[in-house]
Amino acid sequence: MSKNISVKINSGNETVETVKLNATNKKVIIKAQPNVNYELVDDNTQYAPETIDTKRIGNDLHIAFEGTDINQESDLVLEGYYENNNTELLLGKAENGRYYAYVPQSGVESDAVTLLAEEVFAPQALGGNSVATPFWAFNPNWLWVAAGVAAVGGIIAAASDSGKASGGTDTTAPAKPTVEAKDNGSVEVTPPADADTKSVEVSYTDEAGTPKTATVTKGEDGTWTSNNPDVAVDPATGKATIPAEKVKDGSPVTAKATDTAGNAGEEGTVNAGNNPDMTAPSAPEVTPSATDGSVTVKVPSDAQAGDTVEVTVTPEGSDTPEKVTLTKQADGSWTSDKPETVPSVEAGKDSTTIPEDKVKDGSEVTAQAKDPSGNESTPVKANAGNNAAAPDTTAPSAPEVTPSATDGSVTVKVPSDAQAGDTVEVTVTPEGSDTPEKVTLTKQADGSWTSDKPETVPSVEAGKDSTTIPEDKVKDGSEVSAKAKDPAGNESAESKGNAGNNADHTAPSAPEVTPSATDGSVTVKVPSDAQAGDTVEVTVTPEGSDTPEKVTLTKQADGSWTSDKPETVPSVEAGKDSTTIPEDKVKDGSEVSAKAKDPAGNESAESKGNAGNNADHTAPSAPEVTPSATDGSVTVKVPSDAQAGDTVEVTVTLKVLTPQKK
Repeated sequence: MSKNISVKINSGNETVETVKLNATNKKVIIKAQPNVNYELVDDNTQYAPETIDTKRIGNDLHIAFEGTDINQESDLVLEGYYENNNTELLLGKAENGRYYAYVPQSGVESDAVTLLAEEVFAPQALGGNSVATPFWAFNPNWLWVAAGVAAVGGIIAAASDSGKASGGTDTTAPAKPTVEAKDNGSVEVTPPADADTKSVEVSYTDEAGTPKTATVTKGEDGTWTSNNPDVAVDPATGKATIPAEKVKDGSPVTAKATDTAGNAGEEGTVNAGNNPDMTAPSAPEVTPSATDGSVTVKVPSDAQAGDTVEVTVTPEGSDTPEKVTLTKQADGSWTSDKPETVPSVEAGKDSTTIPEDKVKDGSEVTAQAKDPSGNESTPVKANAGNNAAAPDTTAPSAPEVTPSATDGSVTVKVPSDAQAGDTVEVTVTPEGSDTPEKVTLTKQADGSWTSDKPETVPSVEAGKDSTTIPEDKVKDGSEVSAKAKDPAGNESAESKGNAGNNADHTAPSAPEVTPSATDGSVTVKVPSDAQAGDTVEVTVTPEGSDTPEKVTLTKQADGSWTSDKPETVPSVEAGKDSTTIPEDKVKDGSEVSAKAKDPAGNESAESKGNAGNNADHTAPSAPEVTPSATDGSVTVKVPSDAQAGDTVEVTVTLKVLTPQKK
C-alpha cells in the first residue's frame, strides 16, 4: 500500500523540517540530528500511525509502516540515529489530541527505540505518559518504558473510543480559543474559560513565510508558559500574543485548546492584520528670506495624500501665534485652511512662501509634518527676518582702468565709495589666449578687496585703492574692462582700456673695443643687433688730459650711428659697423670702454681696452757726404741724433778700370 506519511523534525521550539514519504514505496533516508524529536503524521488522518516496526542496523534506525516487512525492507531510515545522545524521540499525536512517544509493544525495556541492540527488531506503538508538545526536551527513557503494555493498550483503546463517553470518562472538549487580530498588527489568543483547559496550540506564519507553532501550557500551579520565545504569554491568564513583527500580514492564525483529559476542542481562527504605519513623513523645511521678512516652507517630498504640514506663525501686528494646516491632495497639491496667511501649494510645486506682511518680523515660524496614522516629523523652526527697506537703486562709482605707458601691465582702481560686499568684475584676456575671462574682486569689511583669481588679478590690500594686472597675465593689445556692482544688483558704468605691449627686457649685444697694434688709435665696433634708437656709450680719456669723458653714438633709422662728439669719436656711416678714435684723440695707455643700451634701459655688458702709443713720425738728421780733395775717397758722417736701429743708406757707384796695353 502507498504510504502517505510525513516526518516532522522538531527542535526545542519549532519544526525545522518536514519530509514526506513518497507514494512509490521507495525508502526515504534522513540524516539524524541531535536534540530533535521525530513526529510521525499520517497525512490521511493528521494523527500518528498507531503502530510501527523498528530495527537497528549499525547506527541507523530502520522504520517500517503498515504493509512493509521490516526484515525485508524499510520505509524510513534515520541515518546515524544511534550516534546521538539517545534523547531523540519517535512520537506522534493520538486521536485524543495528546502527544505520545512510541514504546515497545513487548513492554521490554531493551526493546525501546533508543535502546535497541544491533540487528534487533521491535514493534512499537503510541503509549506511556503523554508529552506536553512534540518539541524536543530531555526525557529519560523510563517516562514511557515503565508504562508497559498496559499503557500501550490504554492509548489504543482511548484512540478507538475517542468522542464516546463511557464509565465516567471525560469526553467533552474545551471551547475554541478566542483569536483576535489587533489594530497594531499583533494577534492575541485567549484560552477558553473551561477550567480543565491544559494547553492551547497556536499555528501561524512568520514574516518570512515560514509556518510556526507555539504551545502555551498551564502548569499544576495554574501558571501558563510558552514553548516559543516569539510568542509571549500572560502567566496568569494564558493570553498569548504574537507580536506584529512576528506574524505575516493577512496570514491565518489558528488556535486549538486541549483539556487535561486530552480532549481537543474546535479551532479558533483569524487573519492577522497589517503592521501599523510607524514611519513619519520627512520634516518640512523653513527658510527665512535673506532680503526681506518673508518665510518659505518646503513641504516633504515623500508625503502621501492625506498627510499634513502644520505651520505655526505669528501674524504681522500680533503677538499671538496661530496654526495653519496644509493638507496634501491626490493631485500632489497642498490645500491651506488659511491661504491668506500661508498660501496653498500648487500641484508640481514643493513650497509656499508666507508674505513678509503676513508674518511678524523676527518671530518664530514652526512647521511639522504628520500622517493619518499620527506619525509626526521633527518640528522645524526658524525666525522671520525684517521686512525689506526701500530698494537700493544707487550704483557704486565706476572703477578706473589704466594701461601702463611703459609695459603691458594694466592698473584697475577700485571705487572709493564701495561698501563691504560690493564687487568689481574685471574682464581680461590672459596672455597666450584669445578667450576673455572674468575675475571678481569683493570688498571686505576691513577695506581690502579679495580676488577669486589672484594669480591673474591680484587682491587689493587694506589701505590700497588699486591692483595691477602683471604684463605677463594679460594679452598685449587686448581690451580690459571693469565694472562695479552692489548686492542689490546696481551696476556702475563700465571702464575699458587696451593693454600695451610687454616691456623690452632684452639688452643689445655688447660693442667691441679693439686698440690698434701699430699706433695709439682705438676701434669701437657697434653691435649688429642694435635697433634704431639704441646707443653705444664710449668712455675715453682725451690726449693731454687725465679726465675721462663720455661720447654717445645713437643708431639712426638708416643704419648709421651719430656721435654727439664726432671730433673725438667719429660717427659711423650707414653700411659700416665700427668707428676709430684717432691716436691723437686718446691718451696713450688710457682705458677705453663701451656699452650698448636700448630705450627700455636694457644695457649690454661693458667692453674695455687700453689705447696703445702714438706712432713715430720724426726722421733722424741727414748724414753728411764729403768727397776727399786729394783723392777719390768719400767720407759719410752719420747723424748725431740717430737711435739704435736707425739706418743710413749709402748709394755708391763703382767705376771699373781697364788696364792699358804696353
